Amino acid sequence: MSPESKSVKMVSLACLVIGIVGLAISVYVFAATSYEFAFKCLFLAMSLEIVGYGFNGARAANVPSNIPEFAKQASWSPLFCAVVLGDCLLSHKAEDPLIVVTSVVCTVCSVVLAIVAVKAAKAIKSA
Repeated sequence: MSPESKSVKMVSLACLVIGIVGLAISVYVFAATSYEFAFKCLFLAMSLEIVGYGFNGARAANVPSNIPEFAKQASWSPLFCAVVLGDCLLSHKAEDPLIVVTSVVCTVCSVVLAIVAVKAAKAIKSA
């Protein structure tokens, strides 16, 4: 496995773990908070997005020729996470540190994976 594939796989697995933790926190958001239903669904969707993003990145890393295609699709997840983070920070949900920290970590992880995937794709294309 090439160094580029290894880096994509490691960050993807980190995203997968963070997404699973986010799903557990989504259960808390649904069960123990009085936030509007739309936000609860958006938060759950962000966690599912990170799980899928991490899974697809790890799968793409197994076949290096798939990394460029994954890198093309990688820009949507950070954008989606940033929307959820913005909603958290611009509303009363910013008072709940668990929700804010989860949104920040998901956003940062998805941005890092997008950057690593793009760099790996460039290295693979130039090789």
